[in-house]
Amino acid sequence: MPFQPRLRSRSRPAAAGGTWLLPVEIWYAPTPDITCCVAAYQSIGVPGYAESKWNLANIGTNDLSEGIAPGWSPVHGWQFTDAGGTYLKTGIIPDENYSYVIRFTNHDTADVNSMFGMYGAAERSRVDLWGTGPSMIWWYGTTEENRPPIATAGVFGLAGNQPYRNGLPDGAALAVAGWDEAAVEIYLGAVNDNGSPLYENTVNVQAFSIYSCPLTATQMAAIMAAVAHL
Repeated sequence: MPFQPRLRSRSRPAAAGGTWLLPVEIWYAPTPDITCCVAAYQSIGVPGYAESKWNLANIGTNDLSEGIAPGWSPVHGWQFTDAGGTYLKTGIIPDENYSYVIRFTNHDTADVNSMFGMYGAAERSRVDLWGTGPSMIWWYGTTEENRPPIATAGVFGLAGNQPYRNGLPDGAALAVAGWDEAAVEIYLGAVNDNGSPLYENTVNVQAFSIYSCPLTATQMAAIMAAVAHL
């Protein structure tokens, strides 16, 4: 059956005060076997931009911080622009076993830039999703692979080295190469090029989650179905 969130109260951090309502069926871990979520950010259906930066998996730890703040609306979520140089910082430093899920709309396919990612100092440890020409493109370690067709909207993900598109594996796993240097934190709306933003994108993002394990195909399908129905 379709994902139908019910609501419950959750306390805000003491600095904010009050409560607001979150889904009981937690979209970033909709089944009990998903236990490795380290960050989950939701920009639609929340009271305001400040709440959109909370890490729902552990509020107060690795909440989003600003590089240059994107636009925001409760309907479209974060509104990143290349012209504005906008991006957000997660504080999460991944390794090659991490997983990611992102929901986006209004991707400017003429804007050859990154939705999220990071490059290590010598670019041997990388994770990055972007799109150009006919394809979406994943970077993983030192591997770059095209996965057509390009998309203006969707729910995409990466579990270890296996890419996903709208709940299903998007072709074969990426080649495993690189990941032999220290990584840096993940940026959203751009890629973190060893501490500096690069390839800021023009795209709206509604949700983004990060996991410290390689999720299974069944787990990815459950998360992607849940986030698609936010």
